[in-house]
Amino acid sequence: MQTVEEARQQQLLNIIDMAGARLRSMFATIVQSAERAAAGHQVEADLRLVGADIVQIHDWMSSQLAEAMSDTPLASASGAAQIVAMGIPEPIEISHVKH
Repeated sequence: MQTVEEARQQQLLNIIDMAGARLRSMFATIVQSAERAAAGHQVEADLRLVGADIVQIHDWMSSQLAEAMSDTPLASASGAAQIVAMGIPEPIEISHVKH
């Protein structure tokens, strides 16, 4: 059985890992948008979606950090699966946006 501090540390590491993956996805979108802009395409919609993604991940991280710092963080043997199941908000697909 994990102590509260171990559970808190595990949940914080999970938050960092998931947020890092999301940020890499956003960076890839920005790079793709830069390439599209260089080819003369409009990328305003792409960048607006990245902005919306940033707000969404900020809100998600805030709620996860509040949970991690609570008296009963979820990152226990039984809570780890719940954290993974909650996941992070799905990234917005720019391929569905008309340019």
